[in-house]
Amino acid sequence: MESASSSSPVAPLIICSSPRALLGRFFFTILIWVTLLGMGLYLKQYHSDFGRFVLMAAMIVGAVLMVRVFTGFLRIKNTEYAVYPNQVQESSYTFKFMGATNNTVKLDEIKQLRVFSNGLLDVWFFNCGKIQMVTSGDQVDFIIRDVYQPMALKDQLEHRIFGEVAANEEGLRASASGGV
Repeated sequence: MESASSSSPVAPLIICSSPRALLGRFFFTILIWVTLLGMGLYLKQYHSDFGRFVLMAAMIVGAVLMVRVFTGFLRIKNTEYAVYPNQVQESSYTFKFMGATNNTVKLDEIKQLRVFSNGLLDVWFFNCGKIQMVTSGDQVDFIIRDVYQPMALKDQLEHRIFGEVAANEEGLRASASGGV
């Protein structure tokens, strides 16, 4: 009977999405809701029937928007990316009983990493974004979403995946020839 190998497996790099990425969407949702609520209160004072309708619409729109932000929060809190020596794996769910989504891409298929922001508010205030892993040409097969400080994480991933950090163009894999 053979004994277990003496070399221990490399622990995966675990990356979690950041709820900070939702703050821009949350503030925008609050802005829409407060605007509708203010319009409804103003119109109720002068045009009671239409004002009541706008107030009811504001309540319904506010409830729907808050549910969307809450489910987005649950999705982000329950999303995890694991970088293994041979693959990157995403595991994500909103509610476990509704099922989880899993996505995997092999590291030897990845040609370059690109970094993008999620939105204008995310860039200005919350420094959250996404990292796209390009496998062939311009096709993006894997996206790490809603991560805090995506550029720093991209550099860490490039070092782990390619053994070097891109020194040529932003978001492109460095190579000995200086190109992609």
